[in-house]
Amino acid sequence: MFSPRAHLASLAPLACRQVIRWHEISLHFGWADVPRIGAALARLSAPEIARMQAGVRAAWDEHLRPDAARRTLFRLLEQRATFRF
Repeated sequence: MFSPRAHLASLAPLACRQVIRWHEISLHFGWADVPRIGAALARLSAPEIARMQAGVRAAWDEHLRPDAARRTLFRLLEQRATFRF
């Protein structure tokens, strides 16, 4: 049976994936690369780390903070309903 509430809850992670540029604020490693994480982090420059940290703060403030996440999902659904995306 279709549940609108469950359907909306399932869209929340998708909405965040579409609005947060994860590749700009995080590093991604496969399990086989775990031993190399330390070396990869050591190669990051201070300005690059600062940029990524600022991006994480902005993503939190704009999309992930509990009240912001509600606004983000609603805004995305509203835009899609009116074809403004």
